[in-house]
Amino acid sequence: ADVAQVRNFRRHILSAVIEPAGVSCAGMKVIALRIKGTAFLWHQVRCIAAVLLMVGRGQEQPPIVQHLLDITKVPCKPQYSMAAEEPLLLFSCGFDGLTWRRNEGLLDRNLAVVGGQLEKHLIAAALTNSVFEELQKQRQELLQEQQGSGLQEQQGSGLQEQQGLLQGLQGALQKQQDLGLQQQQGSGLQEQQDSRLQQQQQEHQGLAAHHQQQAQHSLHQQRSSGVQQKGGSNIDQLRHQLQETTGHHKTVAPSSSSGRWLAPKPPHIPL
Repeated sequence: ADVAQVRNFRRHILSAVIEPAGVSCAGMKVIALRIKGTAFLWHQVRCIAAVLLMVGRGQEQPPIVQHLLDITKVPCKPQYSMAAEEPLLLFSCGFDGLTWRRNEGLLDRNLAVVGGQLEKHLIAAALTNSVFEELQKQRQELLQEQQGSGLQEQQGSGLQEQQGLLQGLQGALQKQQDLGLQQQQGSGLQEQQDSRLQQQQQEHQGLAAHHQQQAQHSLHQQRSSGVQQKGGSNIDQLRHQLQETTGHHKTVAPSSSSGRWLAPKPPHIPL
C-alpha cells in the first residue's frame, strides 16, 4: 500500500562504501557495500548492487552508473535483474532528536542470539566448504586423468604418425631400390644385346670375308683354267704346223699345272 502511494522518487544518499566484510572461506572473500541515506526506495539497494556487480563482472562499463543517475536521459528503470535478497541487511537506524537506550543485559542477549545464528552459519559454511573442496579435488584428479590420457593419445598419435612416416619412407626406399634394380637389369640387358649385336656383326664380317676369299679363290682358279685352255689350244696349233712341215709329230704333256709347257724338239735333218 505504501509503495502504491509513493509520489516522490527522489532519495538522498549520504554515503556508499565498498569494503571487505572480514570473512573468507575456501579462498573466497566477501565484499560489503555499505550505503547510508535518509531513506530508500523499494528495491533501491538491490538495484544499485546489481549495476555495480555487472560493472565488476565486466558486463557493463563504469560510466553506466553516472548515465543511469541522469533521470533526464533515463526516466525509468531499465530492464535488468536485481541482486539477490539474501545478503541485504538493514542493521542500523537513526532519527533526529531520538536517543536509543542501551544496557549490558540486553546487549548480551542480542549477542547470544546473533552468536547462535553465526555459529549455525559457520557450521553450514564449513560443511559447504568441505563439499566444495572435495569437488575441487575430484575436478583436479579428473583434469590430471584427462591430461594423462590426452598425453597418451598424443603420444600414441605421434607414434602412429612416426610409424606411418617410417612406412612411407621404407616404401619410397623400396621403390627407389626396385627402380634402381630395374635400371641395372635394363642396362645389363642392353649390354647383353649390344654384345650379341657386336658378336653377330663380327660373325657376319667373318662370313663376308670368308665368302670373299672363296670368291677370290674361285676367280683365281677360273682364271688359271682359262690360261691352261688357251695354252693348250696354242700348242695344238704349233703341233699341227710342225706336222705339216716335217711330217713328224710328238705329243708332249705339261710338266706342271702352272701353265708352263715344254716345246717339242725340232727333228734332226742330215746335210
